[in-house]
Amino acid sequence: MTDHGLFDIHCHLIPGVDDGAQDLEETRRLLRMEYEQGVRNIIATPHYRDQMFDTPIRTIRSQFALVEKCVQEFNQELAKEDRMRIYLGCEFHANMQMSRMLDEGRVSTMADSGYVLVEFSGNAEYSYIEDRLRSLIIVGYRPIIAHVERCDNIWGDLE
Repeated sequence: MTDHGLFDIHCHLIPGVDDGAQDLEETRRLLRMEYEQGVRNIIATPHYRDQMFDTPIRTIRSQFALVEKCVQEFNQELAKEDRMRIYLGCEFHANMQMSRMLDEGRVSTMADSGYVLVEFSGNAEYSYIEDRLRSLIIVGYRPIIAHVERCDNIWGDLE
C-alpha cells in the first residue's frame, strides 16, 4: 500500500454485491468522492452475512475486477505519486464457521492480509463476541471490529 493519503478500510462500493453501490456509475462517483476527500487507499468490504448477503466469492471477485478497472481509468488522469489503490476485503458478519470459511477462501481477508473485519449484531452477547474473536485469533487471524459503537455488550470491558 502507498504511504500517503487517507486509508478507507470499510466501504461498500463494489456494485451489485450487497447494499452498497448499485452500478458502476455509482462506484465511479464514490471513488471520485473518496479521492476528493484525500483517500488514496481503499479496502472494499462487501458484506458477508449468511442468508442475507452471501454473494459467492467468484461473483465478488468478478465485480471487484470491474472496480479495479474503474480505478485504473481514474488514475490515468492523475500524477503517478498521487494515484489511488484499491484492495479487496470483506465485512464478515460473525458466525461459527468464520475460520473455516476464511481458510477455504470463501470470504476475503483485508487486502490479502491476516486482518478480518468482523461485524456483530447489536444484541450479541459478550461471551459470543469474545468466543468469535478468540476463534479467529487462535488460528492466526487479526480481527477488526466493524461498528464497535453498536456492540453495547463490550463497552464495560474493553480488554
